[in-house]
Amino acid sequence: MAEHRVTAEEAFQHLVQVSQRTNTTLSEVARNLMASITQDR
Repeated sequence: MAEHRVTAEEAFQHLVQVSQRTNTTLSEVARNLMASITQDR
């Protein structure tokens, strides 16, 4: 959120949009996001 300078609500709405666009559950989108972040480290 800090990197993209968005609020928590904006970040959540982005996750919801990705979920709807990809027909993927919100929890799966969040899980994939966290996996990609931890792999980069």
